[in-house]
Amino acid sequence: MEFLKMRPMAPSIGWLWVVAGVSFLVYLLISAVFRHPVEACLVEVRERPATSFLIGMLSLILFPLILAILGFTLVGLIVVPFLMAAAVIAVLLGKAAIFEWIGQSLGMRVRGGKTIPWLLALSLGFLIVLGLYCVPFLGLVVY
Repeated sequence: MEFLKMRPMAPSIGWLWVVAGVSFLVYLLISAVFRHPVEACLVEVRERPATSFLIGMLSLILFPLILAILGFTLVGLIVVPFLMAAAVIAVLLGKAAIFEWIGQSLGMRVRGGKTIPWLLALSLGFLIVLGLYCVPFLGLVVY
């Protein structure tokens, strides 16, 4: 029945909260270890939010096409696993930056323009997105 509500996070299903906790720890680890790349993504999203969004949507649409084209060539078959690994890393870095951007935006509004520490911004942004994941239909759009 939860599937029909089209939300990636159902509050009544306990194991999803474990997955959410592990996901938060992964994003926390990525944001701590790869601080400079996450900061670079955060700066781009802060300075050019519309362009960043459109490039992300374009990448989402074109990535399967690029994989299919590479899959038809012999050399491309060698490149595909590396491209997939790079895409996973890029998605994780980008989502960590988006969580920080959301948390930082809200934190600056609450604190009157003062920035908040990255750990608090990441946590706050993750909780906001997790809450939006719980809303039927909107959760799927946010995902």
